[in-house]
Amino acid sequence: MRRFLATPLLGLCLALIATPTLAKDDKEEQPPWDFAVGVEEGYTDNVRWAADGPQKESAWFTTIGGEATWHSEDVWWLPSEILGGVRGRVYTKYSDRDYAEIYTRMKKEIGDNALLLRYMYTPERLRLEDDPVEGATFSMDHELAVGAERKMGPQKRLRLRLMFESEWDEATDGTSNERDSYTAAGTADVRYRFHDLFQPQIGGRYGVRDAKSSNYDRDEAYVEVGFVSRPWRLLEISFLYSWIWRDYTVGSATGPDGSNSNYGREDNADQFEVALKLDVPRVEGLALVLQYKRRDNDSTLDSREFDVNAGSLGLVYKFSLG
Repeated sequence: MRRFLATPLLGLCLALIATPTLAKDDKEEQPPWDFAVGVEEGYTDNVRWAADGPQKESAWFTTIGGEATWHSEDVWWLPSEILGGVRGRVYTKYSDRDYAEIYTRMKKEIGDNALLLRYMYTPERLRLEDDPVEGATFSMDHELAVGAERKMGPQKRLRLRLMFESEWDEATDGTSNERDSYTAAGTADVRYRFHDLFQPQIGGRYGVRDAKSSNYDRDEAYVEVGFVSRPWRLLEISFLYSWIWRDYTVGSATGPDGSNSNYGREDNADQFEVALKLDVPRVEGLALVLQYKRRDNDSTLDSREFDVNAGSLGLVYKFSLG
């Protein structure tokens, strides 16, 4: 998406920040509506995810988003929770890379179990930059996931979640449609709340991408390990390490579409994410968020060996109504 997203979303953010929160004494039960808005300013040293060289350039970016969540505990045939949100990002020097995401999540709690549904739509995002033949091309993306979650163990501290995910990626301008693809994947993750000081998690995912051209078919997997800690009532720390593997499965160096550039290609990446969230004293619902991410990508294809660092500082404001 383009920069027109920034002005209305920033206006919404500022307007909602100016809205007073309800006093605790006025809430006898959980309000039916929760809202959250956020804005962050960030920097990346490798906006293209390019190998070392002239293509490796830095950029600043701004991300703005908002969410609304509706709770319904009493109506058995309705979801217990419905969330809708929008998020947009704009880059200072690379407007082609601007994008927006529209998403929704639903949960239906049934005792210690919950049914889950998630959907996200990206109307336009850069797929291929400045190709010698096709130029810059864009695609739209649909992601749909269904699954279940169960709370187990002493005091229900253990949570197990299983999901089936589907993703459709399709060119929006009729070019580079050989990259159009469908990906099916299964995910699982486990979290356990030992104490506020240490809440570990571990998860995994395995998927298969089927593209219009076999040059872009691949198997993919990740394993992630991390934790969340709250050493002080106003401070939350989170850490996540991910190992990401992609194996391109095209069976020959040439095919109906010509040379298969991904023949024999395999990627391995190590990714680290750290976040600090500090609740602002005396301003209920307002938090300061500092984030850092690093990815080291190793590949049998030299052009896909790269490293990227990104960091951001943002404000998140939450409040309830009803």
